[in-house]
Amino acid sequence: MFINLQTERLDIRPLDMYDSAFILKLLNTEGWIQFIGDKEVHELEDALAYIHWILKKDNFYYHVVRNKADFEPIGVVTLLYRDTYQHPDVGFAFLPEQNGKGYAYEAVSTYLEALRNATPHIQLLALVMPSNHRSIRLIEKLGFRFQEEDVEEGLMEYRF
Repeated sequence: MFINLQTERLDIRPLDMYDSAFILKLLNTEGWIQFIGDKEVHELEDALAYIHWILKKDNFYYHVVRNKADFEPIGVVTLLYRDTYQHPDVGFAFLPEQNGKGYAYEAVSTYLEALRNATPHIQLLALVMPSNHRSIRLIEKLGFRFQEEDVEEGLMEYRF
């Protein structure tokens, strides 16, 4: 579900085609490549094609997180309904220079609250690689609890 949200420091809005330069930068960070994977987005045209692919997919919701101080994009919060899982997956990724500022917690907790208000009985997953310690700490702080390890996918499954 696409949602527009505001916090004291952040503006959270649906991804659009104007975000291509930011998506190009984000998808080429070390953390994205290591923990999410190389999406072969290396040029602006690739970023536009990637955004177009996301926007065409049913049940893939990407939200851009912007700092209200300058409205520059700093990260994304996602809600993905994957065919291989029973419940939707909440995800997030932020530019490395934004780490340690509390933006990810602020954005994701606000998004989770909005989801719960809109659909009170929704069950959510957070899928994370076992080596992604920073994300594991955050999803546990957000209230997700470890459910199981999906050995086939190489992911740990947390539920909210």
